Amino acid sequence: TRLVTLAGTVSATPVELRLRSSLVKRVWVSEQVPLLHVAKMEIPGLGHTIEVRDFGINAQPQLVLPRPGTAKIKLEQYDDLVISEPPP
Repeated sequence: TRLVTLAGTVSATPVELRLRSSLVKRVWVSEQVPLLHVAKMEIPGLGHTIEVRDFGINAQPQLVLPRPGTAKIKLEQYDDLVISEPPP
């Protein structure tokens, strides 16, 4: 299937997640999109869609990196946590 995205037209295969007869999510998978191979994701119940915008040689990253000296994220310590075995 040919899929039109903001990054252009790609060959993609829809993968649908359904609960009973309701479409929960549709993910368009494409070998032409590097790394995750996700060209588009639709969540019809929320009316939400995300899609690939740029990829390839001239693609620009959109991730905003923290400034130098920004406090690091620390995880809580679980050293004293006792995890019991789940019941059979």
